[in-house]
Amino acid sequence: MKNKNRLMLLMMCLWFVLLTACNHDDSEGQNTTPPPSFGTVTGSVKDAVSNTGLPDVAISVRDENDIEVESAITNSSGNYEISLPADRQYRFIFTLETHYQSVYSRVTVNPGETETLEAVLQINNTIVGTGSISGTLTDAFTGLPLASAQIFFREGINIQAGDIVAETTTNNSGNYSLADTLQTGQYTIEVVLDGYVNNFITILVLGGQVINNQNASITPVLPNGETRIVLTWGAQPADLDSHLTGPIANNAGSRFHIYFGNKGSATLSPFSRLDVDDIFSFGPETITISS
Repeated sequence: MKNKNRLMLLMMCLWFVLLTACNHDDSEGQNTTPPPSFGTVTGSVKDAVSNTGLPDVAISVRDENDIEVESAITNSSGNYEISLPADRQYRFIFTLETHYQSVYSRVTVNPGETETLEAVLQINNTIVGTGSISGTLTDAFTGLPLASAQIFFREGINIQAGDIVAETTTNNSGNYSLADTLQTGQYTIEVVLDGYVNNFITILVLGGQVINNQNASITPVLPNGETRIVLTWGAQPADLDSHLTGPIANNAGSRFHIYFGNKGSATLSPFSRLDVDDIFSFGPETITISS
């Protein structure tokens, strides 16, 4: 009888050990990687001529391997909002049957943040052929025009590398132009000048038309510890103003406010200044923050 009880006890122990080992193996086989952090991308799609929002634009979001990871459709006002896994770079493709397809590259998503993209101006597919463009390049710090800068054109939105389809140089007045050179579409221009930080802006070309005031600004290379905020805009609205506000050190509850009525100082608290206040054109307005 004792032997039989010992045998049953031994079998129960073996069964417990086997069951524990199986459960352990199952848990190790499970995916314990935490879900990725997400960020949000918002923006709008507008008709390039009327500047009105375009509804029902299909948006395909693709990763670096050209795999679609998300899709969406613009709402009745032409706006969209998409949540995406963070710490990655994406390419957005905008498609509407009546308009040319637009591609917005190098969209970076940060965890817990909202990235607002510049408006995508889709062009009606009845507009064809080459068009002409012009603009002025200015120093973001002084507002003065810059001569002898190289301007490189690449097809697409936010394209910062790859094939250059045209190039030109600013004249002594800081102006650049191309006449009937580029096909209808959106292009990224890269502005390059010694002593300045390269800048990229999007321009528009419409067949058979001349689009002026496609302006750009570049900032001189900054000393260590300085940050510069540059504001530019188009024909509408007529004027924008730069504002910078924040808490004052060692003064609980108080805030500073840098704007056209209080331009600040680089040598006194809060060590921020409005360098350029533009009221006659499309910017730049520039605020520099010193360490």
